[in-house]
Amino acid sequence: MHDANEQFIDQGEPLVDNNDNGIQDANETYVDINANGRWDGPNGQWDGNTTIWTETRVLYTDIADPTVAFTTPSSYGSCPAGVSKGGSSLIDVYLPDLNLNRVQAASTSMGVAHTATKGSVQWVSTTIQDGYGFQMDRLRFDAAGAANAECAPTSPVCVWKVIFGTWGQGYLGQVRITGAAVSDATACQNDVTTTDVTVLGVKSSVATPGAIQ
Repeated sequence: MHDANEQFIDQGEPLVDNNDNGIQDANETYVDINANGRWDGPNGQWDGNTTIWTETRVLYTDIADPTVAFTTPSSYGSCPAGVSKGGSSLIDVYLPDLNLNRVQAASTSMGVAHTATKGSVQWVSTTIQDGYGFQMDRLRFDAAGAANAECAPTSPVCVWKVIFGTWGQGYLGQVRITGAAVSDATACQNDVTTTDVTVLGVKSSVATPGAIQ
């Protein structure tokens, strides 16, 4: 049984928390454990007879949306400058869905091509790792303390909170642009590298201008 000096975690009724705000909003499904016709959140007290539950998370993503795609850097120069002979340059490729989520790993392929007649381009990363594409930490917080006070050993009541951060913005990987051979005697060429991702048969692309010396 729970003694007066023992810490516990206070839980509300199970719900599908679509927006991760920790409460049941009007359009969110919940389980009415006590059959009182409403969602009950944490009540600040130890309940000796209750339903204990834990959460799982599912990230719904769409096909890549080129209107929110970008690369970093957004250019690799223009003639007479650009990727030097014998040199190379890397660009980070972001091709997220409309909510800036990384696309799924399964049934997804990537490709890259460029317009210059010299030099070459290639994916450094050839596969997408499954995952959320952002940082997510499930932590215990002091139920009675400040909003961002983590649960200390002396805190009598704790609640679970999920903290998000470091959004990947649909990061897929890197593309390497390699310059012409050192012995190449032709003039600098302006270039466009097009990187694409095909998700469930639908291809989306992002173009990066540059130059190859």
